[in-house]
Amino acid sequence: VLFLEELRANISWLRRVKGLISAYFAETYYRFLSKKNPVQSQDPAVILFTSGSEGDPKGVVLSHLNLQANRYQLSTVVDFCSRDIV
Repeated sequence: VLFLEELRANISWLRRVKGLISAYFAETYYRFLSKKNPVQSQDPAVILFTSGSEGDPKGVVLSHLNLQANRYQLSTVVDFCSRDIV
C-alpha cells in the first residue's frame, strides 16, 4: 500500500516544477514521452479513488486497455456523435 502523503515528501522541487510545466503543455509532453518510451496497453493509465461505501477507500489502477474496453462498452448503449464531450 502506497500512501500519497508519504510519496509527496519524496518529490523534489525540480520534479514538482517539471510536473507543473508539463501540465500546461500536456499534449506536447506526452507526445515526447511516447516517442521516448511507447505506452503499452497494460500500462497504468489512471488511478480511481473509491469512496469506500463498501469498506475502506482505495485506489484502483486502470490500464489503457481497461479504459478502451469501457469506452467500447459504453458506445454499445450510448449513441455518441462528434459534438459530444465526455
